[in-house]
Amino acid sequence: MKEHAFLEGHTVYLRSPVEGDVIDGNWHAWYNDAHVTRFTSHGTFPSTREAQLEYLRAGLADTNRLILAIVASEGDRLIGNISLQKINPIHRRAEIALILGEKHSKTAGLEAMALLVGHGFRRLNLNRIYAGARHGLDVWVGMLGALGFRVEGRQEQHLLRDNKYWDIVLFRVLANEYFEIEDSTEGGLLRCGPEELFGAAMKSAREHARSKGR
Repeated sequence: MKEHAFLEGHTVYLRSPVEGDVIDGNWHAWYNDAHVTRFTSHGTFPSTREAQLEYLRAGLADTNRLILAIVASEGDRLIGNISLQKINPIHRRAEIALILGEKHSKTAGLEAMALLVGHGFRRLNLNRIYAGARHGLDVWVGMLGALGFRVEGRQEQHLLRDNKYWDIVLFRVLANEYFEIEDSTEGGLLRCGPEELFGAAMKSAREHARSKGR
């Protein structure tokens, strides 16, 4: 229910996940779906409700991890999850990861990222949030540039999928970069509507493509 929202965007909100999300929903099935996991390291071994319940319970008890459910505002549908993990309070860094397993709006992933990144910098006092993406997600990585993310490296032949080794693109955003965007947009991109957010993200993706000589 939306009254349980922890962080709220335009088309999605984030809330604390509950065991019912796994028991009664498709949470575990996302990790068995070849289409959902095609750009991730998931889907190598079958996932079960029991395994995902164990993961969720361990995650909720781990002070170095913050797991949130992604819920579509329209229809109040659970569509995925997002997390900050490997939270290091000394070096003030964390890794961000998300999975979207159900049909969603074109800005759902961006909104979830923007909400959790903002929370990480404002409330968890992080300085650096980082992630990796399989080569082939260049448009997605470019779109994240609208939130301040920048490519910083590559892990060559790091992931074996469909009898081919794939590079992993490493990207990150620093607190000062994120807040510069907030200041320049008078409160951040989430102050805009979903169309403005998507437009800014696509502009960033085109700039990213041009920077790679495409």
